[in-house]
Amino acid sequence: MKRLICTLFFCAAFVGSASPMFAQDDDDTAKPAKESAADSDASKPKKKATGKLNPVMEALSAMDCFNGEPNPKAKFYIYLQSASWCGPCRAEMPKIVEMYPEMSKAKVEIILIGCDRDKGAAQEYLKSFKAPFPGVMENEGKDLPGFVQSSGIPHATFVNSKGQLIDADFASTGIIERWKEVIKQKPQKKRKKAKDSPPQLHN
Repeated sequence: MKRLICTLFFCAAFVGSASPMFAQDDDDTAKPAKESAADSDASKPKKKATGKLNPVMEALSAMDCFNGEPNPKAKFYIYLQSASWCGPCRAEMPKIVEMYPEMSKAKVEIILIGCDRDKGAAQEYLKSFKAPFPGVMENEGKDLPGFVQSSGIPHATFVNSKGQLIDADFASTGIIERWKEVIKQKPQKKRKKAKDSPPQLHN
Protein backbone atom coordinates (compact mmCIF):
# COMPACT_ATOMS: atom_id res chain seq x y z
CA MET A 1 0.00 0.00 0.00
CA LYS A 2 2.82 2.39 0.84
CA ARG A 3 4.50 1.59 -2.45
CA LEU A 4 1.28 2.34 -4.33
CA ILE A 5 0.74 5.63 -2.51
CA CYS A 6 4.37 6.57 -3.03
CA THR A 7 4.20 5.74 -6.69
CA LEU A 8 0.99 7.72 -7.18
CA PHE A 9 2.47 10.67 -5.27
CA PHE A 10 5.64 10.61 -7.37
CA CYS A 11 3.67 10.53 -10.61
CA ALA A 12 1.47 13.39 -9.49
CA ALA A 13 4.47 15.43 -8.42
CA PHE A 14 6.22 14.75 -11.73
CA VAL A 15 3.19 15.77 -13.80
CA GLY A 16 2.67 18.88 -11.68
CA SER A 17 6.24 19.99 -11.98
CA ALA A 18 6.51 19.09 -15.64
CA SER A 19 3.77 21.40 -16.83
CA PRO A 20 5.40 24.64 -15.67
CA MET A 21 8.71 23.43 -16.99
CA PHE A 22 7.42 22.88 -20.48
CA ALA A 23 5.48 26.12 -20.35
CA GLN A 24 8.63 27.91 -19.28
CA ASP A 25 10.54 26.46 -22.21
CA ASP A 26 7.85 27.80 -24.53
CA ASP A 27 8.06 31.22 -22.91
CA ASP A 28 11.84 31.23 -23.02
CA THR A 29 12.07 30.30 -26.67
CA ALA A 30 14.84 32.47 -28.07
CA LYS A 31 13.57 35.18 -30.34
CA PRO A 32 15.88 36.92 -32.80
CA ALA A 33 16.99 40.25 -31.39
CA LYS A 34 16.04 43.28 -33.36
CA GLU A 35 19.02 44.59 -35.32
CA SER A 36 19.90 48.13 -34.51
CA ALA A 37 20.62 50.60 -37.27
CA ALA A 38 24.26 50.71 -36.20
CA ASP A 39 24.57 46.90 -36.31
CA SER A 40 22.85 46.83 -39.67
CA ASP A 41 25.26 49.39 -41.12
CA ALA A 42 28.25 47.58 -39.63
CA SER A 43 27.21 44.30 -41.22
CA LYS A 44 27.06 45.83 -44.67
CA PRO A 45 30.28 45.72 -46.71
CA LYS A 46 31.95 49.10 -46.69
CA LYS A 47 32.56 50.71 -50.03
CA LYS A 48 36.00 52.05 -50.70
CA ALA A 49 36.22 55.75 -51.37
CA THR A 50 36.66 55.98 -55.09
CA GLY A 51 37.11 59.40 -56.57
CA LYS A 52 37.48 59.96 -60.29
CA LEU A 53 41.05 59.15 -61.31
CA ASN A 54 43.00 61.40 -63.62
CA PRO A 55 44.04 59.85 -66.96
CA VAL A 56 47.58 59.05 -65.77
CA MET A 57 46.38 57.35 -62.59
CA GLU A 58 43.68 55.53 -64.49
CA ALA A 59 46.35 54.00 -66.72
CA LEU A 60 48.66 53.26 -63.77
CA SER A 61 45.87 51.59 -61.79
CA ALA A 62 45.70 48.88 -64.45
CA MET A 63 49.47 48.30 -64.37
CA ASP A 64 51.70 46.22 -62.11
CA CYS A 65 53.26 49.00 -60.03
CA PHE A 66 56.08 48.20 -57.62
CA ASN A 67 57.92 50.03 -54.83
CA GLY A 68 54.74 51.70 -53.59
CA GLU A 69 51.74 53.37 -55.16
CA PRO A 70 51.76 56.57 -57.27
CA ASN A 71 50.29 59.74 -55.81
CA PRO A 72 46.73 59.97 -57.20
CA LYS A 73 46.59 63.68 -56.34
CA ALA A 74 49.73 64.63 -58.25
CA LYS A 75 49.39 67.47 -60.74
CA PHE A 76 52.44 66.43 -62.75
CA TYR A 77 54.17 63.14 -63.49
CA ILE A 78 57.70 62.42 -64.64
CA TYR A 79 58.23 59.17 -66.50
CA LEU A 80 61.86 58.33 -65.82
CA GLN A 81 63.30 55.70 -68.16
CA SER A 82 66.24 54.22 -66.30
CA ALA A 83 67.97 50.91 -65.57
CA SER A 84 70.46 49.36 -63.16
CA TRP A 85 72.91 48.42 -65.94
CA CYS A 86 73.08 52.01 -67.27
CA GLY A 87 76.06 53.98 -65.93
CA PRO A 88 74.60 57.48 -66.52
CA CYS A 89 71.33 56.32 -64.95
CA ARG A 90 73.05 55.19 -61.77
CA ALA A 91 75.11 58.38 -61.65
CA GLU A 92 72.03 60.61 -61.65
CA MET A 93 69.83 58.57 -59.30
CA PRO A 94 71.21 59.95 -55.98
CA LYS A 95 70.44 63.51 -57.08
CA ILE A 96 66.92 62.56 -58.18
CA VAL A 97 66.25 60.81 -54.87
CA GLU A 98 67.52 63.91 -53.04
CA MET A 99 65.14 66.20 -54.97
CA TYR A 100 62.12 63.94 -54.71
CA PRO A 101 60.74 65.06 -51.30
CA GLU A 102 60.45 68.68 -52.47
CA MET A 103 58.93 67.57 -55.76
CA SER A 104 56.44 65.35 -53.96
CA LYS A 105 55.28 68.24 -51.76
CA ALA A 106 54.67 70.24 -54.93
CA LYS A 107 52.55 67.33 -56.23
CA VAL A 108 55.10 66.22 -58.81
CA GLU A 109 55.32 62.43 -58.94
CA ILE A 110 58.15 60.39 -60.46
CA ILE A 111 57.36 57.05 -62.08
CA LEU A 112 60.33 54.86 -62.89
CA ILE A 113 59.94 53.21 -66.27
CA GLY A 114 62.09 50.17 -65.59
CA CYS A 115 64.30 49.28 -68.54
CA ASP A 116 65.88 46.29 -66.80
CA ARG A 117 65.37 42.77 -68.10
CA ASP A 118 62.96 41.88 -65.29
CA LYS A 119 60.90 43.41 -62.51
CA GLY A 120 63.12 42.01 -59.76
CA ALA A 121 66.16 43.86 -61.07
CA ALA A 122 64.18 47.10 -61.35
CA GLN A 123 62.93 46.75 -57.78
CA GLU A 124 66.43 46.09 -56.49
CA TYR A 125 67.68 49.10 -58.46
CA LEU A 126 65.28 51.45 -56.65
CA LYS A 127 65.92 49.76 -53.34
CA SER A 128 69.70 50.14 -53.67
CA PHE A 129 69.28 53.93 -53.87
CA LYS A 130 66.45 54.05 -51.32
CA ALA A 131 64.30 55.64 -54.00
CA PRO A 132 60.83 56.34 -52.54
CA PHE A 133 58.95 56.62 -55.83
CA PRO A 134 57.05 53.83 -57.62
CA GLY A 135 57.79 52.18 -60.92
CA VAL A 136 56.40 50.07 -63.74
CA MET A 137 58.23 48.03 -66.33
CA GLU A 138 58.79 49.53 -69.76
CA ASN A 139 56.47 47.11 -71.55
CA GLU A 140 53.60 48.70 -69.61
CA GLY A 141 55.02 52.19 -69.13
CA LYS A 142 55.09 52.83 -72.86
CA ASP A 143 51.28 52.89 -72.77
CA LEU A 144 51.10 55.76 -70.27
CA PRO A 145 49.43 58.88 -71.68
CA GLY A 146 51.94 61.37 -73.04
CA PHE A 147 54.85 58.91 -72.85
CA VAL A 148 57.69 59.61 -75.29
CA GLN A 149 59.44 56.45 -76.42
CA SER A 150 63.21 56.82 -76.37
CA SER A 151 65.90 54.69 -77.95
CA GLY A 152 68.32 55.58 -75.15
CA ILE A 153 68.36 56.27 -71.46
CA PRO A 154 68.28 58.03 -69.03
CA HIS A 155 65.28 59.84 -70.42
CA ALA A 156 62.55 61.85 -68.74
CA THR A 157 59.04 62.73 -69.92
CA PHE A 158 57.03 65.42 -68.12
CA VAL A 159 53.24 65.28 -68.39
CA ASN A 160 50.40 66.92 -66.49
CA SER A 161 47.69 64.93 -64.71
CA LYS A 162 45.70 64.79 -67.96
CA GLY A 163 48.60 63.01 -69.63
CA GLN A 164 49.39 66.00 -71.83
CA LEU A 165 53.06 66.22 -72.77
CA ILE A 166 54.92 69.20 -71.35
CA ASP A 167 58.53 68.30 -72.15
CA ALA A 168 60.83 65.35 -72.76
CA ASP A 169 64.58 65.04 -73.10
CA PHE A 170 67.69 62.93 -72.49
CA ALA A 171 70.11 63.76 -69.69
CA SER A 172 67.38 63.33 -67.12
CA THR A 173 69.24 65.11 -64.34
CA GLY A 174 69.36 68.34 -66.30
CA ILE A 175 65.66 68.37 -67.14
CA ILE A 176 64.59 67.08 -63.73
CA GLU A 177 66.70 69.71 -61.97
CA ARG A 178 64.67 72.28 -63.89
CA TRP A 179 61.35 70.79 -62.79
CA LYS A 180 60.14 74.07 -61.25
CA GLU A 181 60.56 75.75 -64.63
CA VAL A 182 59.25 72.85 -66.68
CA ILE A 183 55.91 72.58 -64.86
CA LYS A 184 55.22 76.22 -65.71
CA GLN A 185 55.37 75.39 -69.42
CA LYS A 186 52.20 74.89 -71.40
CA PRO A 187 51.42 71.41 -72.77
CA GLN A 188 52.78 70.76 -76.24
CA LYS A 189 50.27 70.56 -79.05
CA LYS A 190 52.39 68.10 -81.02
CA ARG A 191 53.93 64.96 -79.62
CA LYS A 192 57.64 65.50 -79.12
CA LYS A 193 60.11 63.01 -80.56
CA ALA A 194 63.15 61.82 -78.64
CA LYS A 195 66.51 63.13 -79.84
CA ASP A 196 68.82 61.00 -81.94
CA SER A 197 71.88 61.03 -79.66
CA PRO A 198 71.04 59.16 -76.47
CA PRO A 199 73.69 58.92 -73.75
CA GLN A 200 73.08 55.19 -73.29
CA LEU A 201 71.43 52.80 -75.74
CA HIS A 202 69.05 50.16 -74.50
CA ASN A 203 70.66 46.95 -73.28
